[in-house]
Amino acid sequence: MSKAHAAEDPACSEPTPNDGTVSASVIGIDKKFVEHEQSEEKQSEKEEHPARPRSAADFKKLVQDFEEKQEKASKETSGTAEEQQQGRVKELIDHHLSDGDWEETINKARQAAELGQKEYMMHRFPSQLCSDGGRAINVREPEWPKTLRGEPAELYQRWGRDLKPQGFYLEARVLEFPDGFPGDIGLFLVWGRA
Repeated sequence: MSKAHAAEDPACSEPTPNDGTVSASVIGIDKKFVEHEQSEEKQSEKEEHPARPRSAADFKKLVQDFEEKQEKASKETSGTAEEQQQGRVKELIDHHLSDGDWEETINKARQAAELGQKEYMMHRFPSQLCSDGGRAINVREPEWPKTLRGEPAELYQRWGRDLKPQGFYLEARVLEFPDGFPGDIGLFLVWGRA
């Protein structure tokens, strides 16, 4: 190739620092890179935010989807909580009140009295531990102690033998009402009345 022909062919010409060819190439590459990045960002935004709803019906559908997700999550949580509650009930039915447990309970009641309190919650347990689900305790039937099972029944018997003759009372109260039904129940040792 002759020098004259080489000078006419831009592919064959060597860029000089002053002609801007290298700079133009770099700018071109940068431009393509930036365009590619912007294209990927737009695609990502489309995936994260699908077509926006335009009508009230679309908004209602969004609300319905949210409520369905909430209900599903609630059912899953409820199932787990119910399993844990059943395990707790079984544990309390199988657990027996030891002399050490009884003494610890009396000591805590004494500490409560020293702090000016007139009662002490000896035990908290699920209403499912009662043979009637806590109904008799809730309506204050005189026969409520007969519904107790497991450790609460043993506490009641121990109170009747050791503390009732000493002037202590024992009361059972429903502490909470999830979904309108008796939840946990507390057995209270009472030594002072208002």
